[in-house]
Amino acid sequence: MRLLRDPALDFSSRARNLETTLAPNEPMDAYTARDLVRGSSALRRAGEPLETITSNPSGARRRPAYVSRVWGARIPSGSVFQVREGLWCSGPELTALELAGSLSELELTVLLCEMMGTYSVAPGYQGGMAQRAKPLTDPARLTVFLREVGGVKGSRALEKALKLAVAESASPMETKLVLRLCLPAAKKGFGLKLLSMNKPLEVERLGASTNDRGIRKPDILIAPWPGSDANPVAIEYDGEECHMTREGVLSDTVRGNELKAMGIGEYRVNREIYRNINYMEYLVEKVREEAGYPRRHRSAEDALRRKREHVELYKELARIGNVV
Repeated sequence: MRLLRDPALDFSSRARNLETTLAPNEPMDAYTARDLVRGSSALRRAGEPLETITSNPSGARRRPAYVSRVWGARIPSGSVFQVREGLWCSGPELTALELAGSLSELELTVLLCEMMGTYSVAPGYQGGMAQRAKPLTDPARLTVFLREVGGVKGSRALEKALKLAVAESASPMETKLVLRLCLPAAKKGFGLKLLSMNKPLEVERLGASTNDRGIRKPDILIAPWPGSDANPVAIEYDGEECHMTREGVLSDTVRGNELKAMGIGEYRVNREIYRNINYMEYLVEKVREEAGYPRRHRSAEDALRRKREHVELYKELARIGNVV
């Protein structure tokens, strides 16, 4: 699904299974694997081993060219899409479930953010990513899928990761930033409450004619503390590609002014700030204050422990590259 230029794997425009189905009973063999790869440029580009599932209880195989795994559960409708006659590929929900057993909770969470975001990790592209027109899946579809697939292996891990993942991220760095900011303290995050990511927000165009309205999409919008009279706080991630040009700087300035006119403060994070642990600690405290969060009374020992956990999460996210 990351091979964006291959029309054979553009699952959004291809037929899906309309009814609940079972995996084929016949397990993979060397001849079938060879013929499938020869007949599909998409499979050749994906590389070996070719991973397949079978409903045959004795169909488990592990060979250099292919892997055949036993899958006894039913496959919910819409979970696989047709590449060509006789060849079906896992959709995003089933793929996430199949990977759940081999990834850590944080790795699976990052992968779900990509699937529910508008980007794709693509090492061959500039910047190591490519933009998608729309997400591969969303929280509602994943929730329905989990309910229909039942308690199969990996479903519990996927359910836990789904509760931590966020939708509508537009880049890998946005994903890592929002997880650092919004994962709960128990998961080593700063515990801010996310209101939205990259959602349209109507603003007044400053300097334009009366009642001229426009749309802005803050990267990360932090919700104000419930019951406070504070406003949301916007946090923007400045990627090096589009924010360093004259046009990019002007656009950032205008957007910030328009949000400020609505009472929404804006903070900016770039790669250097993201890596600066002390600066991030300070920035989050200012965001908490502006968003009306209650003042925390922590001992020096507790504050040091929390900072160590923030550093641990930062390092764990740094180790997560392409995820799979």
